[in-house]
Amino acid sequence: MVLLNAPLAYAENAADSAWYLLPGVTQTWTDSALKADDGLGGSLKIGKQINPNWDIQLDATYSRFDEDNAAVSGGKYKQTLLGFDALYMLSRENFRPFFLVGLGYARNDVDYNNNWGSLKNSLMANVGVGAQYFFNDRFGFQADLREVWSRAAYRDWK
Repeated sequence: MVLLNAPLAYAENAADSAWYLLPGVTQTWTDSALKADDGLGGSLKIGKQINPNWDIQLDATYSRFDEDNAAVSGGKYKQTLLGFDALYMLSRENFRPFFLVGLGYARNDVDYNNNWGSLKNSLMANVGVGAQYFFNDRFGFQADLREVWSRAAYRDWK
């Protein structure tokens, strides 16, 4: 599963290592084994610079997808991710590209109409790249592209 995050940032003063808040919108591309359409969701990140090279972020993401099956319609797949990410910052200027790696928890809820609805909780891991751009000391934007792994594949539910 690939997840694109695009939240806006607010920080008291990003330069002084204050905590920052990033509510956002997500676009998710599911893998073919899941049998779900791609979909939109929302996220909330809370982050902090811990040294000149590293930021940490707590991340909560929720996405909801329609079943991708022409014969059966109306089914839903819902995913909630709670994670902890470490961001390796390549710059501390206004434009800040980064690499990220993270671990967390995934709640995958499948409610398809072909009688195999189920809930699966699992560990989650993700890696990605992204960038932050701060317009001034208080406001900014972050976009990232990440690969997320959890036990949510269609074949796992049968």
